[in-house]
Amino acid sequence: MNVGEDFRARPNNSTLIIIPGAAFDKEKHRIGYGAGFYDKYLSKSNVGDRIALAFDFQVLDRIPFNEYDIKPDIIITEKEIIY
Repeated sequence: MNVGEDFRARPNNSTLIIIPGAAFDKEKHRIGYGAGFYDKYLSKSNVGDRIALAFDFQVLDRIPFNEYDIKPDIIITEKEIIY
């Protein structure tokens, strides 16, 4: 590689993305931290699996969401895995 070459990560269909969240529900909706960075990034990216790691108390029965929210494929807590 040349010294000035671009070293940014380029996700593809085998990339694993860990998605943060403040709260989730059983339908895999999530409440992030308010800026929409992950939703914007994931809507433009061809990525593989999107996984959220959470504590069990962060998974609620129902949370508010909108059509632009990107859901993880799997939520993993210390008590369950939600597919």
